[in-house]
Amino acid sequence: MDGCENMIELERKNGITGPIVTCDVCGKRIKDARMGMVKFVNPTYKIVHKVTCDDREQCDWQELSHFLIWLLSNTGLKGEKLEEAKQRAELMEMI
Repeated sequence: MDGCENMIELERKNGITGPIVTCDVCGKRIKDARMGMVKFVNPTYKIVHKVTCDDREQCDWQELSHFLIWLLSNTGLKGEKLEEAKQRAELMEMI
């Protein structure tokens, strides 16, 4: 894969469509955010598996779990709003 074309893909499971994060190198799903990393390669970024798909290129990076927390926070989902969103998502899974 080149760049960050399809790092977030849609998966349909039990009649519900939801996003999954895929590696920009191997294309496989990153199932554990602690084992993924976001590499900041100006002017863009790549999401890759730590160790197995990291090309050791010298650049700034952040663990995927930290990146996702910052993304949630920067889009206004924190504290009570985050808990409400989580509860709504869990309800959707029960339908």
